[in-house]
Amino acid sequence: MGKKDKKKKDEEKEALAEDQEYFHGFLDRQDLPALLNENGDFLVRTTEPNSGQSRQLVISVMYDKTSNNEDNKIRHFIIQRTTKGKTAQYTIDEKTFKSVPDLVNYYVDKKEGVNVQNSSTPAYLKTPISRQEWELSHDDIAQIKKIVDVAIKVAKTEQMTKEKIKELMKEARLMRNFEHPNVVKIYGVAVKQEPLMIVMELIDGGALDEYLKKNRGKVSVSEKVDQMCMGAAWGVEYLHFKLCIHRDIAARNCLYANNTVKISDFGLSREGSIYQLTCAKKLPIKWLAPETLANGIYTQKTDVYSFGILCWEIFANGDEPYQGMTNAEVQTKVVEGFRME
Repeated sequence: MGKKDKKKKDEEKEALAEDQEYFHGFLDRQDLPALLNENGDFLVRTTEPNSGQSRQLVISVMYDKTSNNEDNKIRHFIIQRTTKGKTAQYTIDEKTFKSVPDLVNYYVDKKEGVNVQNSSTPAYLKTPISRQEWELSHDDIAQIKKIVDVAIKVAKTEQMTKEKIKELMKEARLMRNFEHPNVVKIYGVAVKQEPLMIVMELIDGGALDEYLKKNRGKVSVSEKVDQMCMGAAWGVEYLHFKLCIHRDIAARNCLYANNTVKISDFGLSREGSIYQLTCAKKLPIKWLAPETLANGIYTQKTDVYSFGILCWEIFANGDEPYQGMTNAEVQTKVVEGFRME
């Protein structure tokens, strides 16, 4: 394993914290309101690192469920880790414990407020919140793979920045809302330890564009209309019903098997009815609507425009749209009114 046996196996998994049902690993802050409902509900998680910073354990607790101030609604207390000799110690409020469970049990059993040193109104740990059904352990994934074929999206350890974790968790959070035959199903997300993984249903036919290229001339018009275009249309309509703007509708982001199209890849997706791009990013120019290219605006209507490009791809057997044109040329001409035939 190296590096002093991965720092003594991450200090024996931070002194048994990982064994506790209230430990939620790299769970993102945005997921907390769905889990912490009553005052005193709490869990332990791992803070997402900023560049150059080491990870820490943090207790998140519902402090005031009636507050409109999100910072005051749920409070977060970092567990300070120090070493005395060869022994790790865990501290909050100048009280030191040999393990994280010892620390948590003390505040629960003694009904003593956390962060008394810095607040006149401390938070109280009352109810530990267990991991949800969709929060998978890496052992769970091995069991799931015995029952059903799955696809696994892995966040590589060297890419585990704060933003990468947030992106992965946002994608998983969106997908948990979806249950439709034309949208890829998520089984859960493994956040307890590295590497982080999203576990989804496996569509063994692969990406729609590759299927079309491989079967050029063999796919009937009726299959293209009834299975591919209609299936994608049902999937997009469902996403819009769930108030999700996909933002990247394209044949490469559709999977196809057993005459069924499934919309996938929600990395760019956003909740809501409108999204305004705020900074320049690498975008799929040839699939974007004129208003997106001109003003950075995304709506359900811009998804429908991209769906039109997807239909063009289907009847072009997976060819890339705007053949022979650069992205810059496409952007200029589409904004001016040019459309493919």
